[in-house]
Amino acid sequence: RKTNPFLRPFSEEIRKSLNLGQVSDVEIFAALRERKDHFKV
Repeated sequence: RKTNPFLRPFSEEIRKSLNLGQVSDVEIFAALRERKDHFKV
């Protein structure tokens, strides 16, 4: 998808890709942010 993943923490696709189990939307957002902060090309 071309939609910003930070706007879709409820997305099952994103949750599965993060492999975090059943966590809150806030925890999903935090995990995405953490990975973004440490992303290297």
